[in-house]
Amino acid sequence: MVLRLDAVETGRTYGAVASIAEGIILDNRAVLDRIGAPARTVLSLLSPLALPANNPQGPLGRHQVVGAMRRLLLAAASGRDLLLQVDDAHLLDDADVEVLVQLAMVGAPVFLLIAMRPMAPEAALARGVSRLQRAGCLKQLALAPLDDDETRRLVARASSTTPPDAVLDRIVSAAEGNPFAAIELAGCAPTGAGELHRLPGSVAEAITARLCDVPDDAMALRISVSACTLRSLL
Repeated sequence: MVLRLDAVETGRTYGAVASIAEGIILDNRAVLDRIGAPARTVLSLLSPLALPANNPQGPLGRHQVVGAMRRLLLAAASGRDLLLQVDDAHLLDDADVEVLVQLAMVGAPVFLLIAMRPMAPEAALARGVSRLQRAGCLKQLALAPLDDDETRRLVARASSTTPPDAVLDRIVSAAEGNPFAAIELAGCAPTGAGELHRLPGSVAEAITARLCDVPDDAMALRISVSACTLRSLL
């Protein structure tokens, strides 16, 4: 069984853990009947979806959250191995990091796969990853940039129509092996080689072109104002 979470900055303690719990409960509310009253009480403090539950006895502790989440995950898996996949894990709150690291430390049948950007050594997630590596509980994979052929295949899949070779070459060069950049540039790819000048020169320009549905003169004014603001700051 695979559960997937796209981490976001919520500013809410245990926000990511609560999202995982809510996804499980919404999919099959019957799991709450298989985790025991104490675990359900803990989950009710994370999400109202776990209500009704007994009144909590004392403040919520990290070990209680770890125990309740493991019970919920095991109940959802129903005897199967369970992979918890977390994307953009560098956005996780420190409290969520502690819970996920502890779940990974306990091990099978619950497994953790996280995708993250490099972080400062003092960050909670960086410390957690180091701890898991020292314990032999985690294998770290450093992802290399895509090669040119891989980037071309990705652009072809992300485009509604396959761009001309000249456009493909320009996107491959601009993306520099970054899949996010390749996809964003592909979304703005012109349909003809003669329109190559219309291809944004950077990912920032591609995102602006896709999201900013305003007249060109308004965009030019915004850029001018931004430049004036930058000069005043300098």
